[in-house]
Amino acid sequence: MSKARQNADGIEYGSNANGSYTKFPDGTLICWMDHSFGPPSGWSGTAGNKLENYTWTYPHAFLETPRVFASGDQEQAAANTTGEVIISPRRQFSNSATAAKISAKEIGGTNDGNSAAGSFLAIGRWK
Repeated sequence: MSKARQNADGIEYGSNANGSYTKFPDGTLICWMDHSFGPPSGWSGTAGNKLENYTWTYPHAFLETPRVFASGDQEQAAANTTGEVIISPRRQFSNSATAAKISAKEIGGTNDGNSAAGSFLAIGRWK
């Protein structure tokens, strides 16, 4: 379900299953979303070097490819956890005006019992 509303200044706020967005009258568009990657035990790769990719379809299309930022961490820390999880945009893939690929990568050690969560932000133009 999609929700959108506009205030008296012409700023539009909206959300749908792909996240939330704010459209400004000057053409600036900001989109954001939180996503759970789940535990690395379900990711591809070997222990200490696992990878999970997620294609984020923006909640509102941009005019051209926006700047994409991602951050995140493990949702829980278990006593047997070593290493870390890094969440970042995959710039080598063809990100577009409608979607971006975001990756969660396990670096060293094992984090199999701990879910990883990321927050994504895209900034660009809608007009």
